[in-house]
Formats: sequence, C-alpha cells, structure tokens
Amino acid sequence: MAGGFNTAAIEVSQYLRSTRGLRSVDTALANTSKTTDQLARAAAPLTEVFVRFGEIGSEYLTPLASKFADAAERARDFVDSTEGAKKIRGWIENGLTALS
Repeated sequence: MAGGFNTAAIEVSQYLRSTRGLRSVDTALANTSKTTDQLARAAAPLTEVFVRFGEIGSEYLTPLASKFADAAERARDFVDSTEGAKKIRGWIENGLTALS
C-alpha cells in the first residue's frame, strides 16, 4: 500500500512541475485572486443584508415562538387522543405495506 501512495505522490509531483501543470495552477490561482477581489466588495453589503434581515425578523420571534408552542401542544393532544393514536398506527401500517 505504501508503494502505491509513493507512486501516486511521484506522479502528482511530476505533473505539478510540468509546463502544463504549472500553467494550470497559475491560471487557477490568478482566477481565484480576481474572484476574491470581487467577492471582497460583496462582504460588507451582504453582511448588512443578513444583519438587517435578522433585525427585522427578530420582531417576529416572540409571536413565532408562541405559535410553535401552540402547535406543539396540539400535536401532544393529538398523539394522546384515541383518534390520533389510531391515525398514527394507520400511517405506520400503510408505510410498512408500501415498503413490502
């Protein structure tokens, strides 16, 4: 196994030292540099978008949490009810039948 890794490392090294390999890596790095420069311009505005979105959305956290609590209580009541337990058993049985 070590011999296989050694062979792979030698072949990769040879490619990276070749004219084509060097040119490819140079092109990839140059393009990455240009891209990074452009993305840097987006960092501050994009951060502002996310922060403002969070600020605006935070106004809804309390009502959302209340609705979530209400839904959880209704789900608990459904699971605890005879009708709910019957429906859950039916869903599971139908799922098992579908998988058969």
